[in-house]
Amino acid sequence: MGKPAVSLALSAAERRELELLARAHKTGQAMARRARIVLAAAAGRENKVICAEVGADANTVGKWRRRFA
Repeated sequence: MGKPAVSLALSAAERRELELLARAHKTGQAMARRARIVLAAAAGRENKVICAEVGADANTVGKWRRRFA
């Protein structure tokens, strides 16, 4: 069994900013993917589920979860 995932709590302003980044057409794909990872982590999803949704590997999802936290 691995380490438990870091839980995230977003303020309303943070959530709004991340949602804008994830949806904006001018946002770079890497930045949009990071925003989607953080939003999914804040929603309580497991890293494996986020990997499947976003199309990133487990190391990437774990890294961005930890960096945002």
